[in-house]
Amino acid sequence: QRAWRAFCQKLAKRGVERAAHEGPRDYAARAARAIPAARTSILRIGALYIGLRYGAQPSAGGATRLRKLGREL
Repeated sequence: QRAWRAFCQKLAKRGVERAAHEGPRDYAARAARAIPAARTSILRIGALYIGLRYGAQPSAGGATRLRKLGREL
């Protein structure tokens, strides 16, 4: 959760704030449209978060990767 919040804060600083009603898939898609240069990374982070948060078997390796990708954005 912390990595996702940090990712959202980073995007907000770039002008793409997450709406309270907006889920991770919709937010990532909107952010990718707003920041085309980071499109691939944003969509990858969104998909990874969804898998970790809502998937059947979240992994510690996935959480580490999410944090790493968020820092690189």
